[in-house]
Amino acid sequence: MGTRCFIEEYCTEKCIGTSLLVEGDECYLGASGGTFREVACDALPSIAFNFDVTNSSATTDKGFVVMVDDKCIFLGKGSNFKFFTIEYGKVKIEVKEGSIIKKWEVVAEALSRKGTLRKVKSPLEGLLFLIQQDVLSKTEKYVLYIDTSGQARVLRKHERKERFGENSA
Repeated sequence: MGTRCFIEEYCTEKCIGTSLLVEGDECYLGASGGTFREVACDALPSIAFNFDVTNSSATTDKGFVVMVDDKCIFLGKGSNFKFFTIEYGKVKIEVKEGSIIKKWEVVAEALSRKGTLRKVKSPLEGLLFLIQQDVLSKTEKYVLYIDTSGQARVLRKHERKERFGENSA
């Protein structure tokens, strides 16, 4: 299963789609009372991020969760993080969301338009929480978002939780 993204308090009226509840160090998919709603991960940056392109950094306008495998990565409203772009003729990303990235670690292999193979190293260190592909780019372009300040919380994922007293006979 791929990466899924959720934004806090995104729906103002009747929401359709999967909800997510965050409590302590746990996240519950499909939980009643969940305040996070699922959105396309490609839309997350335009909905929830406030970019400072000159510093390759951003701040969250809304809290959000990126769900990867058996964990949820939570960043609250006002969290700061950094990003960098990889753009070549062909790109093979060698890391995945939820990984701890070391500075100068190889994160991708890239083939230039002239046929030169390159190892792409991360200029940042921290928790990789989202990889976004720009499908409209003429080349293969990816943006890697990394929590460099330790503000992200990694939560345990559960499939469902009902509030006490709900759905009981």
